[in-house]
Formats: sequence, C-alpha cells, structure tokens
Amino acid sequence: MSKYGSTSVVVFDGYLSGPSIKDHEHGRQQIFRIGTARYAEGLLQPVITHCTDSEDFPRHRSQSVILFHENSPGVTNQQSFLANAANKSKFIDLLKLALCDASCETVQAAGDADTAIVSAALQIAASRHCAVGEVADDIDILVMLVHHVVPSMSPVYFVSEAQKISEQWHINISSLQQHIGAAACQQILVLHAIAIGGCESTSAIFGRGKETVKRKLTRTNNAIVSYCKTLQTIDSSVPDVVAAGTQLLILVFDGELGDTLNKLRNSTNCKLAAQSLSRPQPEKLPPTDRASYFTYCERI
Repeated sequence: MSKYGSTSVVVFDGYLSGPSIKDHEHGRQQIFRIGTARYAEGLLQPVITHCTDSEDFPRHRSQSVILFHENSPGVTNQQSFLANAANKSKFIDLLKLALCDASCETVQAAGDADTAIVSAALQIAASRHCAVGEVADDIDILVMLVHHVVPSMSPVYFVSEAQKISEQWHINISSLQQHIGAAACQQILVLHAIAIGGCESTSAIFGRGKETVKRKLTRTNNAIVSYCKTLQTIDSSVPDVVAAGTQLLILVFDGELGDTLNKLRNSTNCKLAAQSLSRPQPEKLPPTDRASYFTYCERI
C-alpha cells in the first residue's frame, strides 16, 4: 500500500479450486515440512495438524493445516505455513479484508492468477485514461500482454521486481510490440507454448533456438497464420488443435507443410547417422506423432 497506493488492484491465486496444470509447479516451489500439533495462544481450540500422503507429494513433504484468525500469534515459520494450500487460501481471505478496509480493490482468481492479472490490466487500460503498470515476474504474463494490448488502450507497462535484479525495471508493451512486429505479436502465444520457452504445461523443444523458431513460424504464410489462429481460438476442436500443432512442429524441425512427424523423424535420424561420427543424439529428433499429441498439442 505504501509503495503503490490504494488505487492498485491486487490479484490473488486460487488454491482450492481443484486440480490444475500448475499444481505440480506450485508444489515444486514449496518447501514442505512435517508439522506437529500445537496450541496457538489466544485460541479456544487446538491448531489442527493434518498430514497428506497423496500420490502427488511424497510422505516427507507432509503439510500442516492450521486454524488461525487475524489476531493469532505466529506458531510456525513462514515456509511451513505457506506450504499448505488451505493455509494460503485462508490467509488470502484475511488479507483481502484488510485491503478492502484500506480501499484497495482485490480480485480472487478461481485457479492460477495469470489470466486474471492480465484481464484486470486490460480492463483498466481500456476504460481509464492513465498508464497501467503490471507488477509481476512471470514471463507468461508478459507474453499475454504483448498479444492482447491494442493501440486504443492507455499505455501498459510490465514492471518486474525480480530478486535477481538490483533495481526495478519496466517494459513498455507498445514499444515491444513495434520491435518484434505484428506477426510475432499475433502468434506469440503459440511461439511461447510450443517452442520458445515452454510453460507449466509444455516443455521447450531441445536444440531449437528462439530466433530460429520465431523466423520459421512468423513467415508470411497463410497456412501458418491459420494454424496459429486455430491454436489460439478457445472454440477450436481437439482434432483441429492437434492437426495445427503437428504441422507447426513439423516446420520447427525443418519439414514441409503436409509432411508427417513420423516420416520426418525417420529421415532426420538417417541424416544424423550418416553425417555424424559421434554417438546418436535422440533428443535432437522430432517427436513422434503420438508424443506430440500428448506432450504438446493437447496441453496448449
């Protein structure tokens, strides 16, 4: 509040909405510790400790569920407390009330907050005559802003406060759009998901540089534009998404439109075997049709 003022909009992740593609990432980022039963001073009932032994988390990563309110003293360290989704969800509820009392607007996402964060920024930029600063460190948010911001909106900035950076820095989204070009802006969601950097649901492709992939998939080609549009349209059918994603992967691996991944994988393997004297490197081969179906196309 002291840094950004009461006109800020604070967006929170949702942690109890059910399984999502980011559950594993959230779990990986946490440090889990086995909790012990404690009594919190000032509470009329004991703190409840609950250990989970699900398939998603090993037994040594058990979690503690703690009952608390706004006046409860701290009874555990921050990492152990925030390692449990129920604790985080309850804490967010209390924090939202405090921010509301300070006249600060809050938004609670149903699951992952990335889309809600971008949506809030776009609504403000479209309805108010003031610059908008998106304070975040997630590259997914920057990618979505580059794709969705339009010239009629107020200036939008991506503001990063990453710990690895000594000082705050910001990116003007309109300037970035002009720098990379209109074609890249329209297709950047596909570039990010399939090839450039990967995300929580898809892995980056081995041995394919960002500039190479960008050059291949941003060519002036009606088929490429159509495939990217299919992947970025929410109403596209699964067969259409799989077909479009497969054809784009073929282009990334130096194939031609109309080829198949299995055929391209075989020809690439023969070429590498004939030209190289070192051991085979299967990681450089294109994925099979079925691997691309499950690893990339259905996850986008």
